[in-house]
Amino acid sequence: MQKLGLFMTALAIMLFCIVGAPALATENEDAPTKESFTAAWEVQQRKLPTTLLLEKKADNVYLYETTIFPFKGEIRILNVVIDKSVDYYADYDLNYEDIERGVLEIELVGTTREDLREKYPHSFSLWDSHNYLFFSDETKRWLSPKEMGDVVDLREEREERKENEEKAQCPTPKKDNESDLLNAKIWISLAPSFLLFLIFGALSIYSLNVQRKYFNRTNEINNQYIIKQDQANALHKEAVSLLKQLSEKK
Repeated sequence: MQKLGLFMTALAIMLFCIVGAPALATENEDAPTKESFTAAWEVQQRKLPTTLLLEKKADNVYLYETTIFPFKGEIRILNVVIDKSVDYYADYDLNYEDIERGVLEIELVGTTREDLREKYPHSFSLWDSHNYLFFSDETKRWLSPKEMGDVVDLREEREERKENEEKAQCPTPKKDNESDLLNAKIWISLAPSFLLFLIFGALSIYSLNVQRKYFNRTNEINNQYIIKQDQANALHKEAVSLLKQLSEKK
């Protein structure tokens, strides 16, 4: 009986090492590593309902079967790429450039990715998206795109709530500042037009004054000419009258 208890204890420890070790490897990490990524990828693959088999045969070699497209055989991890610039072209865009991303470069033994992509373009793209993980600074864990999306949503809600709280604490000064800034922008944009209007107005007034002086001078000259013309006519009439009187006396 005692031997049976020891055997059961040893069996439980072995099962924990086989099943629990990958899960522990996905717990909090100070920084993303290729080892933690691979362990997290194993956990994520086993959680997928489309994964029928994932059994490790050797380092980076697994027996694998999926229902996404017809494949049952060995897969080999060739490399793990971890970088913020890793492109993720699935239907979910995380919209955060500062997120550390990782992806597996996998060989499907007995076929090629090109053959599978040509035969099953849609299902292959879906399968390929399952090989991407994202490292969360909040949880310090590798997460699937869906899990990372939830974290990002929470982050955005937290930032929006913080912004709303800051607005609620000082709404009036901020509105006043925005109003002053808007007025300043309006005045700056109108300044050139206003300056041109002033210059045009000054030129118009100057032109009117010059024209008025010209008209006044012209009228004065005309008046003097009329006066002199009247005087000449009067002298002419007087001369004619004198000549007439002289002729009558003779």
